[in-house]
Amino acid sequence: MTETNRRSGGLLRNRNFRSLLGARTAVFFGNSIGVVGLSFGILQLPGGSGSELGVVLFVRSVALVGLLLAGGVFGDRYPKRRVMMIADLLAGVSQLGIGLEVVSRHNDAAILLLFSAINGGATGLFMPASTGIIPEVVDRPLLQSANAVLRGTINLANIAGSGVAGVLIATVGPGISLLVNAFMYFGSVACLSMLRGAAAPTRSGSSFLADLVAGWRSFVAYTWVWVIVAQAAVINALSAGARQVLGPVVANGQPNGPTLWAFALGAQTVGLLAGSVVGLRFKVRYPLRTAVICISFSFLPIFVLAAPVPLIWILPAMFVCGFAIDLFTILWETALQSRVPAEALSRVSSYDALGSFALYPVGLLAAGALAGSTSVQPALYAGAIAVLVIGLAALLVPDVRNFRYADDPVPAASR
Repeated sequence: MTETNRRSGGLLRNRNFRSLLGARTAVFFGNSIGVVGLSFGILQLPGGSGSELGVVLFVRSVALVGLLLAGGVFGDRYPKRRVMMIADLLAGVSQLGIGLEVVSRHNDAAILLLFSAINGGATGLFMPASTGIIPEVVDRPLLQSANAVLRGTINLANIAGSGVAGVLIATVGPGISLLVNAFMYFGSVACLSMLRGAAAPTRSGSSFLADLVAGWRSFVAYTWVWVIVAQAAVINALSAGARQVLGPVVANGQPNGPTLWAFALGAQTVGLLAGSVVGLRFKVRYPLRTAVICISFSFLPIFVLAAPVPLIWILPAMFVCGFAIDLFTILWETALQSRVPAEALSRVSSYDALGSFALYPVGLLAAGALAGSTSVQPALYAGAIAVLVIGLAALLVPDVRNFRYADDPVPAASR
């Protein structure tokens, strides 16, 4: 039996890990169905429009970001399983409400916005606890393998969910797909209810604000944490604008461009899955060196979009990018879980998520302003160079370059 099989087999014999894996799979499978159902559901409502969909998605994203920090505090203050279950219940009820609106063909904007805000806020509460609970479920030597298995299963769930969404929308309509999404949240609650022995004691004696400030201090105390998060904030903004806005613009102006772009997104998903498989057995002495090199590969699709080459080259570029990003995610999450104390992990994770995507809307807005102008190609070249330089620049920081997973008690924070 190989080392990989021993590790994955050991994980799957762990009842708590199986329960967590089932919960995460249900959520991501359901969400990959729901995101498609929401888009077509609102567009097909009486009076529905792209602008209404945009507002609904905006409200959801604002609520998500707005409650990330609260999710970090709650995840460290209360048992993480309980926080995740409450978040999933709220998300399920809100998605059920949106689904019933779509099925009944009502277009009450206030109700849609309210339920969307609840759904986004619930996701913000869920995310930090879902990262922080993993060290409570598996032993430290298995953290990277656990993250790889979770990432691989999530990628498979996303692929399967997208296919199921297409079938549901074509046969029974988008409203039903939203109801399926809602019941997947309830399925996650059922899986989480089977977790045993993973609940940390409830903390008390400090205020919410004090916990929030303490979480910030923990976040900035680790140089390698805030450097990578700052790097990711810029790279995510540049990549989002290039791939979500300018990429379709470039593709739309070439023969078979939309079809090739759809295949490119599929290639990226396959790359993500391949990254998960490799991450299961990939071991390096200095993991953040590899992680930084991986995130730097985000420059590749941007460069291909700018270069005077056939658009077909975007397929391998997106595959390589997806592979590298998934491997980065596995190494990064394992680094956090390995070195950040358990009592602060959810809060540090919440600051990580908030910081990493803080500039995301800016990248989308900037790319939208450039779309249709003669500056698209120069902007793509500049973006590709910036991503590569900013990505590799983190290697200049000793705490990043020399980082190793902790097999001993958590060391003092680097400052």
